[in-house]
Amino acid sequence: MALTPQEEKQLREKIRKELEEREQRLLSARSKKEDTRRERLETRIRNQIKEEEEVEYFTSKGYVKHKNRYGEVEWLPPEEAEQRKNRRRSSGKSASRQRSRKFRIARQWLVNVGIVAVALGVFMYLLQYRPASAAKMGAITVTTDVPGAQVYFNGTEKQLFTPTTLKDLPAGKNYFLSVYKDGFTTWPPMQRITVNANETSSVEFNLKNSSSMGKVLVESNVEDYQLFVDGLPYRKTADLIEIPTGYHIISVVKPGYAASPAYHRVVINGDGVQRLAYEFSSLDDHGMIEVSSNQSSAYIYIDEKMVGLKANSPAFPVKPGIYEVRLRQNGYSSHPPSEMVNIKPGEKVSLSFHMLPAEMDTVQIVSAEPGASIMVNGQWVPYVTPVNDFLLSKGDHYINLMRDGEVMKEADVYVDVAVSEDNLIWLDW
Repeated sequence: MALTPQEEKQLREKIRKELEEREQRLLSARSKKEDTRRERLETRIRNQIKEEEEVEYFTSKGYVKHKNRYGEVEWLPPEEAEQRKNRRRSSGKSASRQRSRKFRIARQWLVNVGIVAVALGVFMYLLQYRPASAAKMGAITVTTDVPGAQVYFNGTEKQLFTPTTLKDLPAGKNYFLSVYKDGFTTWPPMQRITVNANETSSVEFNLKNSSSMGKVLVESNVEDYQLFVDGLPYRKTADLIEIPTGYHIISVVKPGYAASPAYHRVVINGDGVQRLAYEFSSLDDHGMIEVSSNQSSAYIYIDEKMVGLKANSPAFPVKPGIYEVRLRQNGYSSHPPSEMVNIKPGEKVSLSFHMLPAEMDTVQIVSAEPGASIMVNGQWVPYVTPVNDFLLSKGDHYINLMRDGEVMKEADVYVDVAVSEDNLIWLDW
């Protein structure tokens, strides 16, 4: 039976009210998370200031730091600190004399057994492997006609990009190499090579376009910067470059400079030239952050904002301060979930995240106006809103929408699947 106009109106009002309530709960959860994060940052800063002031105060008074037998830190005059160390040594001597004779006997037996075991191991090694030949090493240089391809060595991702050289490889063995670059097919798919002692062998791959190409004109007020396409280094020989058509994140990095914007998100087509402009400003005081992981396809986020680079990219400059760094990719969980770092001028901080396959869940993604393209953790996914039964790994993610080639939010929106009611992600854009 068809609904009457009054019933339809009441139903629409009810649905709108439910959606508004869900939105308020999501906003409340985000606000609570932001307050917790802010409190954690403030507590960290207060503790750091307290520690710095304590060290400066007691050091100026001539005190030295001393850890007592309970593991507590005390500030003592140098004479008293030395006396406590001496008392600890003397008490340790009296206790050790009672066990010294048995200990010396046991130690001698262990030494004798160890000498015999080492001698036997060396003999077996010399007999079987002949170190004169095993010590011989070689190297392999890997090149591609289109630079920036990822290198795979014996089926394992090496987190290196062509052109590169693999060094210190035992000679006389067979090795299998392959490369991968988004938008290209590789020929030959894999090559086997034997490394000779004290020689550098060469392996070359040809990359063929697997899709149509588009042109991008990159404009900047400085030179000698590193260009990245989809988080991977791109060898730029001219301002006009060609990249496969489709959605891309194009970013730039130059040590000692801050780029504005840090990256552009664009949809490249085969018609015309896409113009991208970057403005570099000098950073008098800056630090560097380097992020590594077992998954090179995960994007880096700092204070819930995407950097435009992926894991295992070169170190990038940041202003001094306290930051929360994350690595996110759908289908994986990050360990640790995030890292808090305090960047100081001239300091380089290296972070490592281990990504493990995560349990997947089904969610709905709905926007105020249907037909928006979806990006999850910086990656374009082949769906438009509204979408039902979208597989999203449990945990937090960053989502954005694109309509008519334009990104709808300047920064990706933080979403935690655990706090979304009925696994509904409602985006009022």
